[in-house]
Amino acid sequence: MSARIAAALFSAAFALAFSQAVAKPASLRLVDDRGKAVTGKLEVCFQIGTRNDCVTAAGAPVQVPPEFLSVRAEGPDHGPVSAPRQDLKRNPDGDLLLAVPRKALLQIGGSPESRLSVSLYRQSDPSFRAPIFREEVRAGSSLKVPAGEHLVSLTAAGRAPDLHLLSAKPGGSERLAYRARSGWSLVVRCRAAREGAPVQGARIDLGAMEGYPPRGRTYAQISGKGGLALFSGLPFLLASARVDHPRLVPHQEEGISASPGTFAFREALLEEGGRLRATVTMDGKPLPGVGCQVLEYDPNPQGPAPEPKAHFKGTTDEAGICRSGKIAAGPYTLRLAKPGSRTFLDRSVVLTNGEETAVSIPVVPIRVHGTVLRGAQPAPSYVVSFSDENEIKPNATRRDAQAEATTDEQGEYETLLWSPADYVGAVRTPGGTPATHKRLHLESAEERVDFFLKEHDVAGIVLDEHDKPVEEVAVVLVWNRVSHRFARTDSTGSFSFPLTEDGRGTVRAGKPGYLEPAPIEVEARPDAYPPPLTIHLKRTGLLAGKILGSAGPVAGASLFSYRLEPGGTATPLGYATADGEGRFEVAAAEGAPTRVFATGAGCPLTPFDLTPSPEETVLRCAELPASLELHFADARGKPVPGKSVFARKDGVVIPNEVLATHLSGLHLFAATDGGGRLLLVGLAPGSYDIYLGEATNPALIASGLPNGFLAASNLAPLTTTELEVTVEAAP
Repeated sequence: MSARIAAALFSAAFALAFSQAVAKPASLRLVDDRGKAVTGKLEVCFQIGTRNDCVTAAGAPVQVPPEFLSVRAEGPDHGPVSAPRQDLKRNPDGDLLLAVPRKALLQIGGSPESRLSVSLYRQSDPSFRAPIFREEVRAGSSLKVPAGEHLVSLTAAGRAPDLHLLSAKPGGSERLAYRARSGWSLVVRCRAAREGAPVQGARIDLGAMEGYPPRGRTYAQISGKGGLALFSGLPFLLASARVDHPRLVPHQEEGISASPGTFAFREALLEEGGRLRATVTMDGKPLPGVGCQVLEYDPNPQGPAPEPKAHFKGTTDEAGICRSGKIAAGPYTLRLAKPGSRTFLDRSVVLTNGEETAVSIPVVPIRVHGTVLRGAQPAPSYVVSFSDENEIKPNATRRDAQAEATTDEQGEYETLLWSPADYVGAVRTPGGTPATHKRLHLESAEERVDFFLKEHDVAGIVLDEHDKPVEEVAVVLVWNRVSHRFARTDSTGSFSFPLTEDGRGTVRAGKPGYLEPAPIEVEARPDAYPPPLTIHLKRTGLLAGKILGSAGPVAGASLFSYRLEPGGTATPLGYATADGEGRFEVAAAEGAPTRVFATGAGCPLTPFDLTPSPEETVLRCAELPASLELHFADARGKPVPGKSVFARKDGVVIPNEVLATHLSGLHLFAATDGGGRLLLVGLAPGSYDIYLGEATNPALIASGLPNGFLAASNLAPLTTTELEVTVEAAP
């Protein structure tokens, strides 16, 4: 027989044997964590397509279906364990092997009469919503639980979950002591934002949010293995957590709540952050003693522009250098200030995670002086300011002027700038009304800038129908169709607009609670000055009163008023902020009900339907808040960020601007975050309907159309309701 024929016969025989081996039905052998055969009973389930086929094994191998995708096994003393088909190993006989670890014995110490629900979650669980194990026992008893690293929740009826971390070894024995607690509980996981790895050693300080009791009481924990920190038995209505780690940027979590007897979960993503090193020089030499600040402006402020947040304050050293601590990556404003002066210099900087951003800033002093004249006469006590035209902030105010000075009796001023640039030079009256401005390029060591105003102005007084002065009236002058000037009346009802050129214009005046009169035409010519104006405002409906929360007057509460229209829609009327004693005045509708929404520290978002009354109106916020936690995901379960909602409480549609202001006051976003989560906390209890913001509007909701309807829920006091919402992701 030739070698070629012999080889062919050998190959054919091998192929036949291999095909017979492959065709032989495979078996699944079950072993424990030590590799020993499991002799006890196990339920073994094979996933085949969308169904599970389950059999009971008792020490013998289990025949494997030919097309299974994965397998799961559990018994009284073993498991549970799951594995996809491709991860199963084979023994020398060709059988598949599945290791099913032994369970551990868990003893529960505590009062024997306490009946407990024991729930176990993997410490790596992304949400802690679905336990891998749950059983009802009595304190003082024992039970067998899956081996592994677990979060354990021990819960008795009417009590807060008593939380523990458990490391259960296969076949081992562990003990936990149950302690009865009131309120609710919290799990915080600290993770590094860049790598996603758990962060140990972070300190979490937990306290009540502003306006909500109990104030002054705080709790602190250090994150341990898995980055977890556990808080059992919290009394807060709404809580706030600060997370600090020496290597990472401080982190804040707001609006934390849970229903009594349950626990909340928050994941704190900690950024590595970056540092800033600024070197300041003058004439090529270090400039010590210069104040340094790293500021962050709110790009979308609700109401008046707030002060920028200062992330760092320091002073340049003898080498002219200031170094910041760690700050979250992103864009900021670096402000250099001369001590004891209104001179400062702003520069935009961008910080990067894990890096130190170095900037060199040469200070080039420019002495600016000049005169402000009204006609031929000096204008004393006028305020002159210079702002860098290239560094205008998104919500800049007068505080952002790089230099400022006040004119003396001769109308003269002098100030100092620190950099050649394009500037806006502006003049304000002693009362704060803008008088004039002009664009300038300043670069010489000494610059003279004079401002000339007309001798005459557009001035007047605003009175009510009883000829009493009205203060804080917004007055607008449109001059020569292009210039818009704004002023507010003082305590005498007076206003004034200095003019820089002759021409024509219109004056409008308005204040919430008053009907706006027709615009007044004015004209200025060299031989004809505008006479003093008298503007009468007639009161419209006005709601005046006091707003009270559970702890007393709600200082700084925000109130939005709307006129109710036929069909259920609402038209905005006015906005007001309560003073330190909770008193307010807000515009009201005439001849129709007025709907007022109120929110503030200690005041859950509450709607009121009111009618004007000569008596003081007292608004009482809901005493206890309710909260709603929405989780948006697409059909595949992937979180969907950037989604906003409309909410309707007991048939009352909450306008978007009201909901956004409410959440902003709690330092929360009005759209879903990267994890698809939207927190609607601090709400007045009631029945709520939730609509997808992009799919409807208040008019459609008021008319009863179901466009965008997502869910309905009854929110009870002191509860946090979680809802899962499936939506289409944005393309």
